[in-house]
Amino acid sequence: MLPRKHLTLTLTMTRRGKALCDILNQLGEEELAHTILTNVTTRASAGCAKWAWLRLGLYQVKHEDPSIAIASFQSALRADPKDNHVWECLGEAYLARGSLTASLKAFTRASELCPDSMYCLFQMASIKQTLGTYTEAIEEYKINIREVT
Repeated sequence: MLPRKHLTLTLTMTRRGKALCDILNQLGEEELAHTILTNVTTRASAGCAKWAWLRLGLYQVKHEDPSIAIASFQSALRADPKDNHVWECLGEAYLARGSLTASLKAFTRASELCPDSMYCLFQMASIKQTLGTYTEAIEEYKINIREVT
């Protein structure tokens, strides 16, 4: 267990903060990592601490309400709106909440930022299939198959 004095990170300690929280998660100390992330994001101004907002959102998708995670991922996107991974996470959070159209939009944006992402293409096809737009879903699946072969 870490001494409490190590729980306070300044917003400029990005690399150390990422590493600490990732190590804590690997060690099964998710609650401690959550405490650190909450402390950092509480003090962060809009558009700052993307690393903390992203990790907090991942925790929230896993342990809490996806709606809370959506707000965290949106905060991460304020810091870097061109991060396709954060867009994918936002798409997953919308999907977990059952907001299929919003999820599709997030995955579409992620795919625009990273056209080679097979994951985004598959999720887009799957969502379109669920929404009943079968022709579009089939086309998305065909693109996935072409990319694999």
